[in-house]
Amino acid sequence: MSVVSAILLLAYNRWDLVERRLFELAESRVKPTDVVLSVDGSVDPEFNRMREAHVYRLKNLDLPFEFEVILRPINLGCSSHIITAVTETLNRYESVIVIEDDVSVSPFFLESMNETFDLIGRHDDVGTIGGFSTFHKRCHFPLFFKGNYWRKTSYFSAWGWGTTREFWRSFIRVSEIDDLNEYLSRSSTWSNFSRRKKAIWLRRFNRGVWDFNVQLTLFRNDKFNLLPALRIIDNEGFSDERSTHTKHRRPRNLFGEGKSNEIPKKIEEFRYSPLRKIFWGFVDSNLWAADGLFNTRGREAGVRTMIRKMFNHFKF
Repeated sequence: MSVVSAILLLAYNRWDLVERRLFELAESRVKPTDVVLSVDGSVDPEFNRMREAHVYRLKNLDLPFEFEVILRPINLGCSSHIITAVTETLNRYESVIVIEDDVSVSPFFLESMNETFDLIGRHDDVGTIGGFSTFHKRCHFPLFFKGNYWRKTSYFSAWGWGTTREFWRSFIRVSEIDDLNEYLSRSSTWSNFSRRKKAIWLRRFNRGVWDFNVQLTLFRNDKFNLLPALRIIDNEGFSDERSTHTKHRRPRNLFGEGKSNEIPKKIEEFRYSPLRKIFWGFVDSNLWAADGLFNTRGREAGVRTMIRKMFNHFKF
């Protein structure tokens, strides 16, 4: 393993979760190095003063590694904070592994991610890597899980991810793009989407949320995201009122809580397994990216909606 990436831990007000993440990193099979904790600021001066007390306590934890702390003087907000922190880190390092405070990582997460940065040196069509999967046990769909492996997908995952300085150079904030259709016009990935899918994603891009912005960069540059078949991270921020996007209950499409104890090794290209390719295409579009016909969140005008509209049109 030759690549050792910087580790960027992102936080705001969930100090208990930050502490858990630091102890998880301490239990990693490889010793963490170049760890940066970036904490967003607040409009409340008292909140900002309290941050220093929390950081002092964290700095005095019994950890086998040191970490740098960046306290943002103002409230950047979730999206701007992440984009700013990733950009700053990649100005200093060749690659970065990004962990938000509610993303729990396995003991071999760092090792797997660093090894995968080595692997993608031979895959110039990969822009990002991550530790997420909808599944964490082989028994969910045993036909497709003879072991854990890496796979290419067109869709980004924001939970425990990493990228390189080279890819991030192509990142442009949505607010800086005058015409999204023109910006995406040279993308083969985008041109293969249906009008319905394009409409879904254009609405999302215009919201300016950071992970949709990374997704836009992947589409625009015809790059893939690399994910494991069985997840090596989990999100524990559901049903937490302090969360920005996960205040709701844990979705059923995550098939329960937990992380796989199997280390993904090789990149599966699916050349000789078309059934797996079809399976993952359905999973990505309908259980995760939510732009498939069978996903209620991404449907917009999917199967049931279209049937209802047809019935209403022809009824007397």
